[in-house]
Amino acid sequence: MQIRGPVFNINMAQGVGLCVAQGVLGVNPFYRDMEDGARAFSRRFAALHPRRAVPNDIQKGVYAGLTHLMKAVAQVGASADGRAVVAAMNATPTADPLSEGGCALVKA
Repeated sequence: MQIRGPVFNINMAQGVGLCVAQGVLGVNPFYRDMEDGARAFSRRFAALHPRRAVPNDIQKGVYAGLTHLMKAVAQVGASADGRAVVAAMNATPTADPLSEGGCALVKA
């Protein structure tokens, strides 16, 4: 038997057990050793994690989204004007290890 899943994070392997996870096929939008930026992010993440775990795509996505939001808030000067923050987010290209040079579209 072989498990096939549209989403199978490396973190799930421990939960299902090595025997079941052996040979698993899955798609994952982020891999910690994909490029220099991903490797640097993963090292910083693991250094701060209590069990030295590496990040998965969900944790990377949360980091990227919050970083983009905080940059927009800093640009606007305050978070009270949500529409201004959203406009700043849409005007600012994303710059993180997963989506270098990418863009994000946020609707208010």
